[in-house]
Amino acid sequence: MSFVEKHGKGWRVGVYLPNGNLVRFWVGRATKTQAKAIANHIDMLVARRDIGVDLPASTLAWLNNLGDGVMRRNLIKYNLLDTPQQSEVVVQSQTVEEYAVEYLAQYREAHAANSGKRMANALNWLAGEMGQKLLTEVTEGDCDRYTYRMHQTHRESHAGKLVRDARQMFKQAVRDRLIPVNPFEGIKTGSKQDKDREQYIDAQTVLKVMAHCDEYYAAVLAFARFAGLRCPSEHLSLQWSNVDWAANKMTFYAPKTRSNRTIPIFKQVKPHLKALEEQRINEYVFFRARPSADKTYTSQVSAAIKKSGTKQWPKLFVNLRASCEEDLKQVLPESVVHQFLGHTKQVSDKHYTRLDESWFAKL
Repeated sequence: MSFVEKHGKGWRVGVYLPNGNLVRFWVGRATKTQAKAIANHIDMLVARRDIGVDLPASTLAWLNNLGDGVMRRNLIKYNLLDTPQQSEVVVQSQTVEEYAVEYLAQYREAHAANSGKRMANALNWLAGEMGQKLLTEVTEGDCDRYTYRMHQTHRESHAGKLVRDARQMFKQAVRDRLIPVNPFEGIKTGSKQDKDREQYIDAQTVLKVMAHCDEYYAAVLAFARFAGLRCPSEHLSLQWSNVDWAANKMTFYAPKTRSNRTIPIFKQVKPHLKALEEQRINEYVFFRARPSADKTYTSQVSAAIKKSGTKQWPKLFVNLRASCEEDLKQVLPESVVHQFLGHTKQVSDKHYTRLDESWFAKL
Protein backbone atom coordinates (compact mmCIF):
# COMPACT_ATOMS: atom_id res chain seq x y z
CA MET A 1 0.00 0.00 0.00
CA SER A 2 1.38 3.37 -1.01
CA PHE A 3 1.13 6.78 0.62
CA VAL A 4 1.88 10.35 -0.38
CA GLU A 5 3.84 12.87 1.65
CA LYS A 6 4.85 16.47 1.27
CA HIS A 7 8.54 16.85 0.46
CA GLY A 8 10.05 20.28 0.02
CA LYS A 9 8.00 22.17 -2.56
CA GLY A 10 6.49 19.05 -4.04
CA TRP A 11 5.24 15.55 -3.27
CA ARG A 12 6.63 12.08 -3.18
CA VAL A 13 5.07 8.63 -3.09
CA GLY A 14 6.15 6.01 -0.60
CA VAL A 15 5.48 2.36 -1.41
CA TYR A 16 6.37 -1.02 0.06
CA LEU A 17 7.84 -3.39 -2.53
CA PRO A 18 6.96 -7.12 -2.64
CA ASN A 19 10.15 -7.84 -0.67
CA GLY A 20 9.00 -5.52 2.12
CA ASN A 21 11.41 -2.68 1.44
CA LEU A 22 10.09 0.87 1.58
CA VAL A 23 11.07 3.08 -1.36
CA ARG A 24 10.07 6.61 -2.30
CA PHE A 25 9.39 8.14 -5.72
CA TRP A 26 9.74 11.88 -6.24
CA VAL A 27 6.66 13.26 -7.99
CA GLY A 28 7.58 16.92 -8.08
CA ARG A 29 5.38 19.98 -7.94
CA ALA A 30 2.14 18.15 -8.60
CA THR A 31 -1.08 18.59 -6.69
CA LYS A 32 -1.92 16.21 -3.89
CA THR A 33 -4.68 14.69 -6.05
CA GLN A 34 -2.22 14.07 -8.88
CA ALA A 35 0.28 12.55 -6.44
CA LYS A 36 -2.43 10.18 -5.15
CA ALA A 37 -3.27 9.16 -8.72
CA ILE A 38 0.39 8.32 -9.39
CA ALA A 39 0.50 6.39 -6.10
CA ASN A 40 -2.45 4.29 -7.30
CA HIS A 41 -0.60 3.46 -10.52
CA ILE A 42 2.52 2.43 -8.60
CA ASP A 43 0.33 0.29 -6.32
CA MET A 44 -0.92 -1.54 -9.41
CA LEU A 45 2.65 -2.14 -10.62
CA VAL A 46 3.54 -3.57 -7.21
CA ALA A 47 0.41 -5.77 -7.23
CA ARG A 48 1.32 -7.08 -10.68
CA ARG A 49 4.76 -8.10 -9.42
CA ASP A 50 3.43 -9.48 -6.14
CA ILE A 51 0.25 -11.36 -7.11
CA GLY A 52 0.19 -11.24 -10.91
CA VAL A 53 -2.86 -9.02 -11.49
CA ASP A 54 -3.33 -7.35 -14.87
CA LEU A 55 -2.70 -3.64 -15.13
CA PRO A 56 -5.87 -1.56 -15.61
CA ALA A 57 -6.23 0.58 -18.72
CA SER A 58 -5.64 3.78 -16.72
CA THR A 59 -2.23 2.57 -15.50
CA LEU A 60 -1.22 1.40 -18.97
CA ALA A 61 -2.25 4.79 -20.34
CA TRP A 62 -0.13 6.51 -17.67
CA LEU A 63 2.88 4.38 -18.59
CA ASN A 64 2.35 5.14 -22.26
CA ASN A 65 2.48 8.86 -21.49
CA LEU A 66 5.40 8.60 -19.06
CA GLY A 67 8.63 9.99 -20.40
CA ASP A 68 12.12 8.51 -20.07
CA GLY A 69 12.99 10.52 -16.98
CA VAL A 70 13.69 9.70 -13.36
CA MET A 71 10.29 8.12 -12.64
CA ARG A 72 10.60 5.51 -15.37
CA ARG A 73 14.22 4.77 -14.50
CA ASN A 74 13.30 4.25 -10.83
CA LEU A 75 10.42 1.95 -11.75
CA ILE A 76 12.90 -0.16 -13.72
CA LYS A 77 15.47 0.10 -10.90
CA TYR A 78 13.04 -1.35 -8.37
CA ASN A 79 11.91 -4.08 -10.78
CA LEU A 80 8.42 -2.69 -11.26
CA LEU A 81 9.14 -2.43 -15.00
CA ASP A 82 11.36 -5.00 -16.67
CA THR A 83 12.51 -2.82 -19.55
CA PRO A 84 11.75 0.63 -20.91
CA GLN A 85 9.69 -1.04 -23.63
CA GLN A 86 7.50 -3.15 -21.40
CA SER A 87 4.99 -0.44 -20.67
CA GLU A 88 4.74 0.89 -24.18
CA VAL A 89 1.61 -0.98 -25.11
CA VAL A 90 -0.80 1.40 -26.80
CA VAL A 91 -4.13 1.19 -25.04
CA GLN A 92 -7.15 2.85 -26.62
CA SER A 93 -9.31 4.16 -23.82
CA GLN A 94 -13.06 4.18 -24.26
CA THR A 95 -14.70 7.41 -25.29
CA VAL A 96 -17.11 9.06 -22.88
CA GLU A 97 -20.02 8.09 -25.15
CA GLU A 98 -18.93 4.43 -25.39
CA TYR A 99 -18.58 4.12 -21.64
CA ALA A 100 -21.88 5.96 -21.08
CA VAL A 101 -23.71 3.31 -23.13
CA GLU A 102 -22.24 0.52 -20.98
CA TYR A 103 -22.83 2.40 -17.75
CA LEU A 104 -26.47 3.16 -18.60
CA ALA A 105 -27.20 -0.51 -19.30
CA GLN A 106 -25.71 -1.41 -15.92
CA TYR A 107 -27.58 1.40 -14.18
CA ARG A 108 -30.94 0.38 -15.63
CA GLU A 109 -30.54 -3.14 -14.27
CA ALA A 110 -30.21 -1.82 -10.74
CA HIS A 111 -32.74 1.04 -10.72
CA ALA A 112 -36.40 1.76 -11.41
CA ALA A 113 -37.50 2.66 -14.94
CA ASN A 114 -37.97 6.37 -14.23
CA SER A 115 -34.52 6.60 -12.65
CA GLY A 116 -33.14 4.98 -15.78
CA LYS A 117 -34.87 7.59 -17.94
CA ARG A 118 -33.39 10.37 -15.82
CA MET A 119 -29.89 8.92 -16.12
CA ALA A 120 -30.31 8.42 -19.89
CA ASN A 121 -31.21 12.09 -20.27
CA ALA A 122 -28.18 13.16 -18.22
CA LEU A 123 -25.81 10.96 -20.22
CA ASN A 124 -27.26 12.25 -23.49
CA TRP A 125 -26.30 15.77 -22.44
CA LEU A 126 -22.86 14.56 -21.36
CA ALA A 127 -22.29 12.73 -24.66
CA GLY A 128 -23.41 15.79 -26.59
CA GLU A 129 -20.79 17.93 -24.87
CA MET A 130 -17.79 15.59 -24.57
CA GLY A 131 -18.88 12.23 -26.00
CA GLN A 132 -15.95 11.82 -28.42
CA LYS A 133 -13.29 12.56 -25.83
CA LEU A 134 -11.45 9.60 -24.35
CA LEU A 135 -12.23 9.02 -20.69
CA THR A 136 -8.54 9.47 -19.94
CA GLU A 137 -8.51 12.85 -21.73
CA VAL A 138 -11.34 14.50 -19.76
CA THR A 139 -9.90 17.18 -17.50
CA GLU A 140 -11.20 19.08 -14.51
CA GLY A 141 -11.42 22.11 -16.81
CA ASP A 142 -13.69 20.19 -19.21
CA CYS A 143 -15.97 19.41 -16.28
CA ASP A 144 -15.95 23.03 -15.11
CA ARG A 145 -17.04 24.16 -18.57
CA TYR A 146 -19.69 21.43 -18.80
CA THR A 147 -21.11 22.47 -15.44
CA TYR A 148 -21.22 26.11 -16.54
CA ARG A 149 -23.07 25.25 -19.75
CA MET A 150 -25.62 23.10 -17.93
CA HIS A 151 -26.37 25.97 -15.56
CA GLN A 152 -26.70 28.33 -18.52
CA THR A 153 -29.28 26.14 -20.27
CA HIS A 154 -31.27 24.56 -17.40
CA ARG A 155 -32.93 25.47 -14.14
CA GLU A 156 -30.44 25.39 -11.28
CA SER A 157 -31.94 22.27 -9.71
CA HIS A 158 -32.02 20.37 -13.00
CA ALA A 159 -28.50 21.46 -13.93
CA GLY A 160 -27.31 20.18 -10.58
CA LYS A 161 -28.88 16.79 -11.26
CA LEU A 162 -27.23 16.58 -14.69
CA VAL A 163 -23.81 17.30 -13.20
CA ARG A 164 -24.30 14.90 -10.28
CA ASP A 165 -25.30 12.12 -12.67
CA ALA A 166 -22.21 12.79 -14.81
CA ARG A 167 -20.07 12.72 -11.67
CA GLN A 168 -21.66 9.41 -10.69
CA MET A 169 -20.72 7.87 -14.04
CA PHE A 170 -17.12 9.02 -13.77
CA LYS A 171 -16.99 7.69 -10.21
CA GLN A 172 -17.89 4.27 -11.59
CA ALA A 173 -15.16 4.67 -14.23
CA VAL A 174 -12.68 5.18 -11.39
CA ARG A 175 -13.97 2.04 -9.67
CA ASP A 176 -13.62 0.18 -12.96
CA ARG A 177 -10.01 1.42 -13.00
CA LEU A 178 -10.42 3.09 -16.36
CA ILE A 179 -9.32 6.46 -14.99
CA PRO A 180 -7.27 7.25 -11.86
CA VAL A 181 -9.38 10.13 -10.51
CA ASN A 182 -12.85 11.57 -11.04
CA PRO A 183 -12.52 14.88 -12.92
CA PHE A 184 -15.95 15.96 -11.60
CA GLU A 185 -14.84 15.55 -7.99
CA GLY A 186 -15.08 18.80 -6.04
CA ILE A 187 -17.36 20.59 -8.50
CA LYS A 188 -20.22 22.36 -6.75
CA THR A 189 -23.61 21.65 -8.27
CA GLY A 190 -25.73 24.29 -6.59
CA SER A 191 -29.06 23.80 -4.86
CA LYS A 192 -30.59 20.37 -5.23
CA GLN A 193 -34.12 21.63 -4.68
CA ASP A 194 -36.09 24.20 -6.67
CA LYS A 195 -38.39 25.47 -3.94
CA ASP A 196 -40.34 27.62 -6.41
CA ARG A 197 -41.76 24.44 -7.95
CA GLU A 198 -42.80 22.87 -4.65
CA GLN A 199 -46.47 23.64 -3.99
CA TYR A 200 -49.18 22.39 -1.69
CA ILE A 201 -52.24 21.47 -3.79
CA ASP A 202 -55.33 21.63 -1.63
CA ALA A 203 -58.06 19.00 -1.83
CA GLN A 204 -60.69 21.39 -3.24
CA THR A 205 -58.49 22.22 -6.21
CA VAL A 206 -58.03 18.54 -7.00
CA LEU A 207 -61.72 17.79 -6.62
CA LYS A 208 -62.49 20.64 -9.02
CA VAL A 209 -60.16 19.10 -11.61
CA MET A 210 -61.55 15.60 -11.00
CA ALA A 211 -65.01 16.90 -11.92
CA HIS A 212 -63.71 17.43 -15.46
CA CYS A 213 -62.28 13.88 -15.76
CA ASP A 214 -63.98 10.63 -16.60
CA GLU A 215 -64.11 8.19 -13.70
CA TYR A 216 -60.88 6.47 -14.68
CA TYR A 217 -58.70 9.59 -14.62
CA ALA A 218 -60.55 10.93 -11.59
CA ALA A 219 -59.33 7.75 -9.88
CA VAL A 220 -55.77 8.38 -11.13
CA LEU A 221 -55.88 11.79 -9.47
CA ALA A 222 -57.53 10.50 -6.30
CA PHE A 223 -54.91 7.81 -5.76
CA ALA A 224 -52.09 10.31 -6.28
CA ARG A 225 -53.55 13.07 -4.06
CA PHE A 226 -55.37 11.12 -1.34
CA ALA A 227 -53.38 7.88 -1.17
CA GLY A 228 -49.94 9.24 -2.09
CA LEU A 229 -49.15 6.76 -4.87
CA ARG A 230 -46.24 7.57 -7.16
CA CYS A 231 -47.83 8.07 -10.56
CA PRO A 232 -47.87 6.15 -12.77
CA SER A 233 -45.49 3.43 -11.55
CA GLU A 234 -47.39 2.49 -8.38
CA HIS A 235 -50.80 2.88 -10.01
CA LEU A 236 -49.77 0.37 -12.68
CA SER A 237 -48.51 -2.20 -10.18
CA LEU A 238 -51.76 -2.36 -8.16
CA GLN A 239 -53.66 -5.61 -8.81
CA TRP A 240 -57.13 -6.69 -7.69
CA SER A 241 -55.72 -9.75 -5.97
CA ASN A 242 -53.96 -7.42 -3.54
CA VAL A 243 -57.00 -5.32 -2.68
CA ASP A 244 -58.41 -6.56 0.63
CA TRP A 245 -61.80 -4.93 1.13
CA ALA A 246 -62.45 -6.76 4.41
CA ALA A 247 -59.19 -5.58 6.00
CA ASN A 248 -59.47 -2.15 4.34
CA LYS A 249 -55.99 -2.28 2.86
CA MET A 250 -54.19 -2.77 -0.43
CA THR A 251 -50.68 -3.91 -1.26
CA PHE A 252 -48.64 -3.07 -4.33
CA TYR A 253 -45.09 -3.17 -5.61
CA ALA A 254 -43.17 0.13 -5.52
CA PRO A 255 -40.64 0.17 -8.40
CA LYS A 256 -38.87 3.19 -6.88
CA THR A 257 -37.89 1.28 -3.73
CA ARG A 258 -38.11 -2.21 -5.24
CA SER A 259 -40.34 -3.38 -2.39
CA ASN A 260 -43.99 -4.04 -1.56
CA ARG A 261 -45.99 -1.48 0.36
CA THR A 262 -49.33 -1.84 2.15
CA ILE A 263 -51.61 1.16 2.74
CA PRO A 264 -55.20 1.67 3.89
CA ILE A 265 -58.01 2.06 1.39
CA PHE A 266 -58.39 5.72 2.31
CA LYS A 267 -61.98 6.95 2.42
CA GLN A 268 -61.29 9.51 -0.32
CA VAL A 269 -60.25 6.79 -2.79
CA LYS A 270 -62.73 4.08 -1.81
CA PRO A 271 -65.58 5.21 -4.12
CA HIS A 272 -63.14 5.51 -7.02
CA LEU A 273 -61.76 2.05 -6.34
CA LYS A 274 -65.30 0.63 -6.36
CA ALA A 275 -66.01 2.40 -9.66
CA LEU A 276 -62.87 0.90 -11.18
CA GLU A 277 -63.94 -2.55 -9.96
CA GLU A 278 -67.14 -2.16 -11.95
CA GLN A 279 -65.01 -1.50 -15.07
CA ARG A 280 -62.63 -4.38 -14.32
CA ILE A 281 -61.34 -6.13 -17.44
CA ASN A 282 -58.15 -7.84 -16.18
CA GLU A 283 -56.03 -8.29 -13.06
CA TYR A 284 -54.85 -4.66 -12.99
CA VAL A 285 -56.76 -1.92 -11.19
CA PHE A 286 -55.43 0.73 -13.59
CA PHE A 287 -55.73 -0.90 -16.98
CA ARG A 288 -55.80 1.91 -19.54
CA ALA A 289 -52.86 3.07 -21.67
CA ARG A 290 -50.39 0.99 -19.68
CA PRO A 291 -47.53 1.10 -22.23
CA SER A 292 -47.79 4.88 -22.52
CA ALA A 293 -49.06 5.72 -19.04
CA ASP A 294 -46.28 8.18 -18.25
CA LYS A 295 -47.31 10.48 -21.11
CA THR A 296 -51.00 9.62 -21.38
CA TYR A 297 -51.87 10.11 -17.69
CA THR A 298 -50.05 13.45 -17.71
CA SER A 299 -51.80 14.68 -20.86
CA GLN A 300 -55.25 13.58 -19.66
CA VAL A 301 -54.87 15.24 -16.27
CA SER A 302 -53.40 18.38 -17.84
CA ALA A 303 -56.38 18.61 -20.17
CA ALA A 304 -58.78 18.32 -17.20
CA ILE A 305 -56.89 21.06 -15.35
CA LYS A 306 -57.28 23.35 -18.36
CA LYS A 307 -61.01 22.58 -18.66
CA SER A 308 -61.54 23.35 -14.98
CA GLY A 309 -60.00 26.79 -15.37
CA THR A 310 -57.31 25.95 -12.84
CA LYS A 311 -53.73 27.08 -13.35
CA GLN A 312 -51.56 23.99 -13.84
CA TRP A 313 -49.16 23.46 -10.99
CA PRO A 314 -45.56 22.30 -11.52
CA LYS A 315 -44.35 18.76 -10.78
CA LEU A 316 -47.83 17.49 -11.56
CA PHE A 317 -47.97 14.24 -9.61
CA VAL A 318 -45.07 14.79 -7.19
CA ASN A 319 -46.81 17.80 -5.66
CA LEU A 320 -50.01 15.77 -5.27
CA ARG A 321 -48.15 13.04 -3.41
CA ALA A 322 -46.36 15.60 -1.25
CA SER A 323 -49.65 17.36 -0.44
CA CYS A 324 -51.14 14.02 0.58
CA GLU A 325 -48.29 13.61 3.03
CA GLU A 326 -48.91 17.02 4.58
CA ASP A 327 -52.58 16.16 5.13
CA LEU A 328 -51.78 12.78 6.65
CA LYS A 329 -49.31 14.37 9.06
CA GLN A 330 -52.19 16.33 10.59
CA VAL A 331 -53.94 13.14 11.71
CA LEU A 332 -51.27 10.43 11.96
CA PRO A 333 -47.83 10.07 13.56
CA GLU A 334 -45.06 10.95 11.13
CA SER A 335 -43.54 7.47 11.41
CA VAL A 336 -46.83 5.96 10.22
CA VAL A 337 -47.11 8.43 7.35
CA HIS A 338 -43.60 7.57 6.18
CA GLN A 339 -44.47 3.87 6.24
CA PHE A 340 -47.64 4.45 4.22
CA LEU A 341 -45.86 6.60 1.62
CA GLY A 342 -42.76 4.46 1.42
CA HIS A 343 -39.91 6.81 2.25
CA THR A 344 -37.80 7.85 5.23
CA LYS A 345 -38.09 10.98 7.34
CA GLN A 346 -34.88 12.28 5.75
CA VAL A 347 -36.35 11.90 2.25
CA SER A 348 -39.60 13.46 3.42
CA ASP A 349 -37.91 16.52 4.89
CA LYS A 350 -35.80 16.97 1.78
CA HIS A 351 -38.31 16.33 -1.01
CA TYR A 352 -41.90 16.28 0.26
CA THR A 353 -42.43 19.03 2.80
CA ARG A 354 -45.04 21.53 1.56
CA LEU A 355 -46.69 24.47 3.30
CA ASP A 356 -50.47 24.78 3.19
CA GLU A 357 -51.13 28.53 2.88
CA SER A 358 -54.26 28.15 5.02
CA TRP A 359 -52.01 27.85 8.08
CA PHE A 360 -51.35 31.59 7.91
CA ALA A 361 -55.04 32.30 8.44
CA LYS A 362 -55.25 29.95 11.43
CA LEU A 363 -52.64 31.75 13.51
